[in-house]
Amino acid sequence: MLNLNQQALAPVLGQLDLNIPNRGLVISGQISQNQATALKAGAFVKRDPAQVGGLPQYLEASASEDSEGALLGTSKEDTFAKGEPVSVGSVGSIVYLTAKTTLAPQAKVECNADGSMQAVDTGKQRGITFDPGVAGELFRVLITNPVA
Repeated sequence: MLNLNQQALAPVLGQLDLNIPNRGLVISGQISQNQATALKAGAFVKRDPAQVGGLPQYLEASASEDSEGALLGTSKEDTFAKGEPVSVGSVGSIVYLTAKTTLAPQAKVECNADGSMQAVDTGKQRGITFDPGVAGELFRVLITNPVA
């Protein structure tokens, strides 16, 4: 996988942080034909329960559902339509995501309706902040969901 930051560029949404030993699980799959809308890098996804065999098929996970992880962006795409191949940063991956509010390091976070991260309130925990988050900016999240 190409490290988008190898030319000292700024991190992008859904980028896997490769600057630290990242022992997280990255799973290859594709967006399910049952996914109604395109998904952006950083979106949390779950397996399509209607799938039988083959590559994992992903649907967007609602805030109240467990997820398998966050969609990882590529050097060519940050939006993925049904049938497109994707990589998912799962448990143990450290992924760049957008903060909804100011967050302290090691805060438990969930995904807001707009896809940004906030302190756990009523949704499922998606991860733990790896470093501080500032509203509207990218920061690193250690993916923990569904193991929290």
